[in-house]
Amino acid sequence: MSATIRQRSAAPSPAFLEGESRPIDYLDTFSVVLQAGAQHSVDYLTAMAFTSTPRWAGVLMRVRDLLVSYLGLKGGDPICVGEIPHDVHFEAGERAVYFEVLGRAEDEIVMGERDRHLDFRVSVRKAELSSGAVEVAVSTAVWFNNALGKGYFALIRPFHRAIMAAMLLRFAARLAPPTG
Repeated sequence: MSATIRQRSAAPSPAFLEGESRPIDYLDTFSVVLQAGAQHSVDYLTAMAFTSTPRWAGVLMRVRDLLVSYLGLKGGDPICVGEIPHDVHFEAGERAVYFEVLGRAEDEIVMGERDRHLDFRVSVRKAELSSGAVEVAVSTAVWFNNALGKGYFALIRPFHRAIMAAMLLRFAARLAPPTG
C-alpha cells in the first residue's frame, strides 16, 4: 500500500490555539489516510507518528541540537522509543515522544514548546471518514519571539516540510497491514 501525503491549509482547532492570542507566523498541516479498520487511539497514533522519523532526519536533529546548544536554545531527545504499547496514554504536562502535551481530547493531542527564539505547537488529530478510513493530520504552528526565531525558522522550514512528509509516509507504512 502506498500512502499519499497531503499538505493542506486547515483552520486549527480551538484547542490547538488555546491560551495563545498572537497571530500565527507559520502554519502547516500534513495528513495521511489510513485504511478502513485502522482503530487506534490518538495517543498511539501520536507515538507512532513521532517515532517514524527517517534516519536522515534523526541525524539532522542531532546536528541541530549540537548547533543550537551554543545559542542557549532547547534541544530534543525522544523519550518514547522502541515498541509502542497499544494502550499508551499521554496527559497534559507529560512529554509525548519529544514535546510537552499542552492539551488533549479523544481525537487530538496538542504538544508544544516555548523557547527564547520561537514558540510552537504541534497537533495530531484523527478523523474517521465516511468510508471507514481514518485521516491523521499533523499541524504545526510557529510564533517568532525575535529575529533569531525568524532567521532560524527560515533555515529549517524546508527541512521541517521534508521531515513531516517523510515521517507520515513511514508512519502509514508502519500501520499498513502486512501484504501477502
